[in-house]
Amino acid sequence: MKSINKITIIVSVLLLIGFSSCTSWTEIKPEGLLLEDEAVKSGQDVVRIVNSTYDALANRLNGTAQIYNDLLGDELADFNITGDRREMYTRGVIPFNSSSNDNYKGIYRCIFRANTCLDYIQKFNDLTPTEKNTLEGEIRFIRALSHFEIAKLYAHPLGTSPLVNANAAQSGIPLRTKVTIDPVLRSSIAETYSNITEDLIAAITLLPVSHPLNKTKKVYADKDAARALLAKVYFQSNQYQKAIDVLNTLLNNTTYQLSDSLNHFDNASFSGEYLFQFVSTGTGDNRAAGYTGNYRTDNVAVPNLQISKLAYQYMIQDTTDKRIGLIKVINKGKPEEVYGSTKFNYDFFDVPYLLLTDMYLMRAEALAITNQNLATAAADVNKIINRSYTDATSKLLSGSELPEVIKSRVRNERRREFLLEGDRIQTFKRIGANGEIQTPNTIRNAAFNCNGLIFAYPQTEVTIGFSQNPTQTCN
Repeated sequence: MKSINKITIIVSVLLLIGFSSCTSWTEIKPEGLLLEDEAVKSGQDVVRIVNSTYDALANRLNGTAQIYNDLLGDELADFNITGDRREMYTRGVIPFNSSSNDNYKGIYRCIFRANTCLDYIQKFNDLTPTEKNTLEGEIRFIRALSHFEIAKLYAHPLGTSPLVNANAAQSGIPLRTKVTIDPVLRSSIAETYSNITEDLIAAITLLPVSHPLNKTKKVYADKDAARALLAKVYFQSNQYQKAIDVLNTLLNNTTYQLSDSLNHFDNASFSGEYLFQFVSTGTGDNRAAGYTGNYRTDNVAVPNLQISKLAYQYMIQDTTDKRIGLIKVINKGKPEEVYGSTKFNYDFFDVPYLLLTDMYLMRAEALAITNQNLATAAADVNKIINRSYTDATSKLLSGSELPEVIKSRVRNERRREFLLEGDRIQTFKRIGANGEIQTPNTIRNAAFNCNGLIFAYPQTEVTIGFSQNPTQTCN
């Protein structure tokens, strides 16, 4: 009981120092304190904590973390952005920004729970070896996903460019792999991505091909969800050959098919593409609240956040692109004309985190960058082109094009596909970190390695030896 009480005390302390709460019935209770007689007593208690950790993570990736990424980029209009979000948009996030700090602490809370579960899963005999393996795989998946999301917002990308981290912090993120409330210093960016990929490689080995609880939706991590996330991590860190190898295995699974829908959030039509998703059960349990509360255009005169004129003009360049239909022009022709998205016009919906569309676009770009198997690269992007244009025939690639041509086309489709989904700024930073010259080579005057494109750490993290991100607005 001594070790259980120790972890119980640690959980209680963390809950009391300000981590945001979750609202699902799977929440560990009471929220502010865990009494000794409520400590983990069985393997089923571990299962419940894992479930609550999925739940807690959904509250971070409900559009909130995605919006924080987009505030750094050029897809949002500079209209009525105030308070903490204004700091993000102007790239002046300080250590006391309560919104970014809440997101940071909320994600690390998920990591803490994952580590707690790892300490417990071997302690009880009411779980079979297979169940223990599945739980450990899920835990490692959750921990990797959480560290990855922190890395994207708080560290510069891993890449080959000599300008990577030039004039910037030479660090990754704090890697928390044990149950402790002791301060943790930042790892290098190479160590950060190595740790994330190690967790996912282990998860692929441990997880089943089909999770027994995934009856109709990909709610729990399975082997392909871990593969998809590993490919995304390799891709974002410019490890393209490794991404290709994982994607080849994943995309050889013929049970996956692209949707005919253009809207990633159209659960009824697009859910067959979801490799992992956060599930909403109703308006009282809407895991898309960050999206619906800020972007929805069918129940407000003007949404809280709007598409920038720059992004709108990019999207409408090709009038045969059917994705233009997902954009709503508000107050058309008037001085107050603004642009919104119809993607999020639902009372509630499941939030896809890993999509088949993304996998095809990643493989196509990675193949073009490494100048190999260009026929497959063309075939991958052609899948998206065929779905997206009224006149697709004239736009299809043959595979005989130069790698640069294919790469450019893939990136064009990526930008159109993932408008307002938190992808644009991370794509820009990834490409810059790989040493490529982009046109334009800045986003709202920020180069890829500008310190304004990463957030400051909460002041509570900055202990002796901790390297804070320097302030640089890049404006």
